[in-house]
Amino acid sequence: MPSSLIDFRDWTPSDLEDLLDLSLKIEKEKSPPSFRDKAAALVFFEPSTRTRMSFELACYNEGI
Repeated sequence: MPSSLIDFRDWTPSDLEDLLDLSLKIEKEKSPPSFRDKAAALVFFEPSTRTRMSFELACYNEGI
């Protein structure tokens, strides 16, 4: 699977299937993986307080 989610043009159908399989695996786990050792970047192209706050809250809830 490619290391970046920024540009999907380089992804193969197999890469997309792997990503979907991983998401299903995580969804089925009783205790989802911790994201404490991960970083998140939020990029917004238009000002939207509601969207920004929603994403910041999601990151906070995941421990990022």
